[in-house]
Amino acid sequence: MDEVNFRKYLIEHKLSTKVIGDYIYRCRRVEKYEGDLDVHYKLDEGNSLLSRLTYTKQDEKMRCQPSHSIDFKGTNGYKSIYDGTNSLRYAVNKYFEFKHDRLMTELKSPSSSHFGTDVIDNKMFNTRKNC
Repeated sequence: MDEVNFRKYLIEHKLSTKVIGDYIYRCRRVEKYEGDLDVHYKLDEGNSLLSRLTYTKQDEKMRCQPSHSIDFKGTNGYKSIYDGTNSLRYAVNKYFEFKHDRLMTELKSPSSSHFGTDVIDNKMFNTRKNC
């Protein structure tokens, strides 16, 4: 995760220091369990990760296990796995928005040509389990 530039991006969007800290903390937490957010973005603009970070009220009602690997022992300060997962998803989505905006800016720049490849961890290809 490009934490320094993400923080600058959030500051430019006039978010409070607390909100910025929350976004960064949540993105770090997702990276701990799901891998580097930049690699996810390069893979498919983060869509597969965002899909795994989708947990509905219906999933909660049916007591389905989330398809992500993030551990929620107790509730980690959240009311439920539903609330926690959606909070993490929102932060990750904001990070991918930052990556997209930055990429568009770089593509408009005459000196941009930095597309490379990364090794992708197999856990990024886990599919959602039906419960």
